[in-house]
Amino acid sequence: MKLINTIKNKVADRVLRKEISKVKRVTSFQNFSSASNVGIICYSDDGSFNKESCKFIDFIKQKGLNVYGLGISPQKDLITSSPHIANFEYFGLDEVNWYGKPIGDDAIDFVKQKSDILIDISMADFYAVKYIFATANSKFKITSSGEKEQFADFVIQSDEIKIFTKNVVRYLQSIRVE
Repeated sequence: MKLINTIKNKVADRVLRKEISKVKRVTSFQNFSSASNVGIICYSDDGSFNKESCKFIDFIKQKGLNVYGLGISPQKDLITSSPHIANFEYFGLDEVNWYGKPIGDDAIDFVKQKSDILIDISMADFYAVKYIFATANSKFKITSSGEKEQFADFVIQSDEIKIFTKNVVRYLQSIRVE
């Protein structure tokens, strides 16, 4: 089993490097004043996205920004209990190929959308989440520490969503874009 997982991980990393080389991404620092749209990636074990995720999304909407997102759960059918959030699609980790690449339409569409800022509040290091974050077409990517930080433009060291989102807000409100 260990050999199979090693092969799976090597194939996944190779495919990801190849996919990233195809992405034509223009990078630039963004804040709440300079951005017009924000992409959000969030994760829930049981399909009900926590209060902190919803409060964060509402805060960004109150800033007058267009928000779209991808809610991720272990299984697509767990997501039926999730609150309906406008411009949010849902993706189950059961919608991946044999090495973990997302094959669900919602995940594929999310990656193709252009955004000024992409904020990963998932706090998850699954390959599918890593793939979505790494290949997304966003000018400015923010995540917490972990496997995805190599694909981020800005990393905030935190394991708790409440602290992470609080720091994202603080930095995106205080840093000037010239």
